[in-house]
Order: sequence, then C-alpha cells, then structure tokens
Amino acid sequence: MAGDRKPFPFLVTPFNETLARLQDARWIAYTSDESGLSQVYVAPFPGPGDRSMISGTGGHMPRWSGDGKQMFFLELDGTVMAVGVNGDGAAFEFQPPQRLFTSKPNWSSQYHYDVTPDGQRFLMATPPDDAGPARPITVVLNWQPTSEK
Repeated sequence: MAGDRKPFPFLVTPFNETLARLQDARWIAYTSDESGLSQVYVAPFPGPGDRSMISGTGGHMPRWSGDGKQMFFLELDGTVMAVGVNGDGAAFEFQPPQRLFTSKPNWSSQYHYDVTPDGQRFLMATPPDDAGPARPITVVLNWQPTSEK
C-alpha cells in the first residue's frame, strides 16, 4: 500500500555513491568511487541483485533516455557517452559505451546536463570560451522602494 512506504537505505558502503537516477523503478544508475575512480554502475531497484559497471574507464552523471533503451554518462574528460541497454529481463544487459561528443564540463554544477526523452538532444551548462575578467556584482542592502504619488 502507498501509505506503508518508508524510506530505506538502498546502498550502504564506505564509498561515495552519488548522482543516482531511476529507470522505470526497476533499475538505478549511480556513480561510485569504489574502484578508486569515479565509475557508473547499474543495479536492480529496490534490489537485491548483481550490479554492472557501465563506464569502465571512469564516468559519472548517468542519465536515462525516455524509453529506457539508452543510458548516457560523462567520462572524466567531459566526453558524453551513450550505452545501448536492455533492462526488460531479469538481468541488465548493455552494449559497450560509444562516444557521442566532447563537452566542456561546468564542474561547478552537480548536474550540468540533461537529455531529451528521445535521447537526440542535450542541454548543457558550459563555461564560456573566454570568460574575461570577473564582472563585479552589486548587492544593495536595506533597499527601500520609493512610493510614487
């Protein structure tokens, strides 16, 4: 029953697991540094079951396509990778990651990109090519609007 649902820890390890994304409440993609390098994993949700390392050479920020047939992630240099997946059976199946394009990551944002449901377009927050000198920001404190009569 919906009223009986309670939060529970999905994964408890001494490592950093972050940036999780669910797909059809069956599979969860997340980033972990268990191998000593940030990697993308997929595990059954809510579990139990075997997990699969998707990235292999480092990766993070997983995203699912709307139909769940592809997953995307960023390599550590900002290259956007696509992985064909099949999560319809009891086991999660995936193809080798394919390079799509290289982005200029904005590492100041935890999630600096998203993908359209059809998996054909990406929206990315990237730093400008030439940021130039920092522009000042003016903060006005205790500002009182003037009333017009």
